[in-house]
Amino acid sequence: MLNNIYKSTKPKIYKVAAYWLIPLMLINLTVSNNHWDIFGLRPDFIMYAIIIGLASYLGFRSRYRNIVTAMFCFWMVMRLLYSVSGGEPESFELSRASLSIIFAVAGAIIYGRNPAFLHKQFMVYFALCIPIMLLQVLGVSQFVHGWNTDFAHTGAGLLVSEVGTFKEIPLFPALFVGLDNLGHSIGQSRPVGLMYSNNPLSIFVSIFIALNLAIERTSRIRFSDIVATAMIVLTMAKLVFGVTIIIYLLFFVFGMGQKRILVLKLIVLLAIGLSFYYFLFPGLFINHFSEGMVMVSIMLRLGDFWRAAGFEMFSDTINELSFIYTPNTNLDIVKTTITGQSYSSFAMLVKSDMMILWLSMMILGFLLYLYRIRKIKIHIWRVYIVTLFVCIITQAAVPFYSTNAFQLILGFALFPLFNKMWLNYSYSLRIIK
Repeated sequence: MLNNIYKSTKPKIYKVAAYWLIPLMLINLTVSNNHWDIFGLRPDFIMYAIIIGLASYLGFRSRYRNIVTAMFCFWMVMRLLYSVSGGEPESFELSRASLSIIFAVAGAIIYGRNPAFLHKQFMVYFALCIPIMLLQVLGVSQFVHGWNTDFAHTGAGLLVSEVGTFKEIPLFPALFVGLDNLGHSIGQSRPVGLMYSNNPLSIFVSIFIALNLAIERTSRIRFSDIVATAMIVLTMAKLVFGVTIIIYLLFFVFGMGQKRILVLKLIVLLAIGLSFYYFLFPGLFINHFSEGMVMVSIMLRLGDFWRAAGFEMFSDTINELSFIYTPNTNLDIVKTTITGQSYSSFAMLVKSDMMILWLSMMILGFLLYLYRIRKIKIHIWRVYIVTLFVCIITQAAVPFYSTNAFQLILGFALFPLFNKMWLNYSYSLRIIK
């Protein structure tokens, strides 16, 4: 049995923090991005304060209490300076950096000894998303699209100021509708479930796919496999399909017998899911896998990274290709170049003046990571390194590293770096080779 933090000897507040931290983070992502208020009060501010309090409480009661205490005090000082200075960006970024360490420690504490718990929480969340996503694809009501911020994209139906107002938006029939008769609605083609946007949803789905294969389990098909397959199909995100292909391929090639059998079963299940989606929504299916849609996703990231790296060669060609497939894409790529916005964290890293420092820290951290797991059986550390791998590759598509939920999961993936907890966990379970 895992010696985790859910024993009866722990205070109630400890258990509340462990069980409710990531659900609150996921809820708050939607609430904060829709800027909802109740009688003039912003519930996202209240939830964010609770999240910080719960994460800090876990850290205060851990072996890393000194680091967490220092980061918490530093955060308070930086927030005070930010307020006094009238919004100095350096103070704000430093305050966020200090909080990210607190969230990472909390993630290691909650899930480090029990990866299956994170898997279960995601499974419950996505199981709740699935029926809502079906309603969103069907376009039965504008209400189920009320928190979808993707409608604020150019020409999608909403102004930025109208996000979260549940304003009526154009919806079109999608059930048994072919491509020629299909009306375009971003909320129907890219449903968000309970999340505020399809992009962040695709990141969490990608992590869930990795966890679903990497945790200790048999090759028997479970409810989580059905949930994962349904989310892959309904999300219809290129990132999710890419991660699915990579993870399934890795486990089929390098996995043991049970994992290979499970991968084959999951591939069959995915084929059934895609066939069912094609039968119900033929127009949406063909549109998603059209050459234009696939190339738009590629060109946005490629053009962004190419310019961030400072290469002028072939820039015009990339720009022209993006314009051929979708005229608006050309403008979007130019806009990212002018405004400094990026479609991926990789491009942001290349643009950064501290790129060499960040890369050096990452390389040293990864070498230390490999050193910590060198004598540990692979079935123990596999879940951590696979999750870390997926966290990294998702940032090639969507910059999400500054989000507290992502930082919490990253803390879990970096569990081997938390030496005090990792060594105790290793020896207590006698998993040293």
